[in-house]
Amino acid sequence: MQEGDNVLVTVITDGYENSSHFFNAAMVKELIEGLKAKGWVFTYIGANQDSEQVSSQMGFQGSMDFCQDEVGSAVMFDKMRRSNREYYRKVKLMKDTGCHMTLDDDFFMEKSSSARVTPDHITTLAPDEIFVFGSNLQGMHMGGAAAFAAEHFGAIMGQGVGLQGQSYAIPTMQGGVDTIKPYVDEFLKFAEAHQEMKFYVTAIGCGIAGFTPRQIAPLFVDAIRLQNVYLPDEFWGVINYKYTSF
Repeated sequence: MQEGDNVLVTVITDGYENSSHFFNAAMVKELIEGLKAKGWVFTYIGANQDSEQVSSQMGFQGSMDFCQDEVGSAVMFDKMRRSNREYYRKVKLMKDTGCHMTLDDDFFMEKSSSARVTPDHITTLAPDEIFVFGSNLQGMHMGGAAAFAAEHFGAIMGQGVGLQGQSYAIPTMQGGVDTIKPYVDEFLKFAEAHQEMKFYVTAIGCGIAGFTPRQIAPLFVDAIRLQNVYLPDEFWGVINYKYTSF
């Protein structure tokens, strides 16, 4: 093992190994905190106990209870595998793209990026939901998702960029992918600053503008870490294949 390696430590316990004469919880926590400072991630899975309470006393970052029988153990190992897979996807993503992600955030909550899929047919929105569509710089919302946004979600004729009503416009018809990227970056910064909103990104640029998901999806790679941004299933397919497969 080398300095800077990503290390994941998982403890699985029935709660009965409490007879150590050499270490107590405070000493274990001190050891764990020292390794966490180097980027190690510690998770705790326990039966016959309150795993969250026990693990927090020793500095573990994620915890999960399980039922100590055949079925409960099978469920636990399946959830652990899926959570570990998500962890290693994040590690690979950081190495491939250079973007920073929190590796220990809600470790067993399975906040998988690919679970955040924009619904195929959006007809109504909750007050905190935003419809994200492809536009032109002139804001002439005359066709496709843009026309739908103007008719249903408050898109403003003549406004080609940004938040308007319960919609957000990203220009896609002013050049190539390189000219779309700054507007996508601007949108992602806006979404990160407005965690109270949930953004449903449609397949921008893949209709009238003539681009493909393979061209547009990589622009949204930073959305992986934004829990309030949803992408089309075909965008996630490209992102997961290109950046998070292993």
